[in-house]
Amino acid sequence: MLVLLFPLWLGMAWAHLPPWRRWRVVLAGLGVLGLATAAWLVPMVWLTGGPGRYAGAALELFDSTIRASTLGEWRVNAVALIEGLVLGLGLLLPAAVVLAVAGLRRLPRWDARAWFFAGWVVPPLLVYAFFHFGQYGYLLTILPALYILLGRGLAAAAARLAAPVPRAALTAGLLGVVVLGHAAFFTGAASIEVPGRFAAAPGAEGWRASLRARYRFRLWPHTAGGLREQEAVIQAYVDGVRREFDPSDTVLVTELGNARSYPWFRHVRYYLPEYAVCHLRLDPYSPGYLSAQHDSSMVALGGPEVLLPSSTRRLVWIVDHWNPRAPRPPGLRERPLPHGRWLYVLDLERRAVEHGGYRLTPVAAVARVR
Repeated sequence: MLVLLFPLWLGMAWAHLPPWRRWRVVLAGLGVLGLATAAWLVPMVWLTGGPGRYAGAALELFDSTIRASTLGEWRVNAVALIEGLVLGLGLLLPAAVVLAVAGLRRLPRWDARAWFFAGWVVPPLLVYAFFHFGQYGYLLTILPALYILLGRGLAAAAARLAAPVPRAALTAGLLGVVVLGHAAFFTGAASIEVPGRFAAAPGAEGWRASLRARYRFRLWPHTAGGLREQEAVIQAYVDGVRREFDPSDTVLVTELGNARSYPWFRHVRYYLPEYAVCHLRLDPYSPGYLSAQHDSSMVALGGPEVLLPSSTRRLVWIVDHWNPRAPRPPGLRERPLPHGRWLYVLDLERRAVEHGGYRLTPVAAVARVR
């Protein structure tokens, strides 16, 4: 927030102060901002072990998560932005597009208010598109500005169309239709089937299947029915694992980078704390893995050798569907779950398994080889 809204603050302070006061006020504001930031940053860095450890964790986070979405992946970020705007604006999105086009046409005649909103909205959008857009919630930075602009645009449109209907009544009617439409979608939207979605390689689907998949797996999960299904899916995983597998000899495997699955690591850690968990980072993310055995830090462990507890007798992958880019190890068994999910089970028999560029090896097997 400090970085994204800094251009807005600086521009407003610089533009609306007399020249002889600008530097003094800007420098004083920067001092206050620095002190306020230090009030939370310094204790946090100290509590995490000092500047070296904090910087190391920050670089690890960048390398493991953010790097995969920068510059070269701007198209992926742009699509995610559009999805987020659909969720954030809904039926108002077409009006937002019209207002944006009209605003660009009037660029030479922009007044101070127009530049204010440009300073609010444009820097975050550039960062989200070309650097990193981790989740839809990032759009909360600019949605208030978009709502204000949309409100003014709808009011202006109502004023032009008001005769003989009162302007206030027409504006209220338009907003009422939008609110009811959003409420109806949230409460009544239905799921759809996406034939062939999991048979084709990621990106190989036709445009119709791709649009259907985006609705089914990216937009619909944010409706009431989608949220209920997500809760039911989590319960199905928990019940399926606990019913069939002993935590003393089972390691659960989750994946980041599987285009056919949500990365379930945090959910598994929370709902199945008695199980050992291994979280593999696959391409395009930097190599490394997280392990529930090393839960004092979220810094990834280096691969490709992943050491499993000596008691491990089986691996159970908790993924929505098997990664189509990874060959299936010999002996892998599929266990169907409700809501179209699966558990993938592999008996180790004290042997190492190659998967996704990693070698998962029970400690006992390592000792035998040595």
